[in-house]
Amino acid sequence: MYDGQLEMSFAGVRGGSSARQRRLTRAQWWFQRMRQAVDGALDWQPAPPPRPEQTWLPGTHRAAGGAPQVEPESTRLAA
Repeated sequence: MYDGQLEMSFAGVRGGSSARQRRLTRAQWWFQRMRQAVDGALDWQPAPPPRPEQTWLPGTHRAAGGAPQVEPESTRLAA
């Protein structure tokens, strides 16, 4: 067993500010950049709403005015 005093070296440890201070500095830098981006953004008008679009669903076509409806040849069964 060793009864002498242990020595610790701080040669590889970064001195100066604490981890919290570095984190706050990075956050301040980031938010400053975001404020610059917002301040430099262009004002623009949103696009007007699109025109209405009429869609047709398959199988829902009906003849107007009671006219007889003709079945397309592609759907007829071969006799």
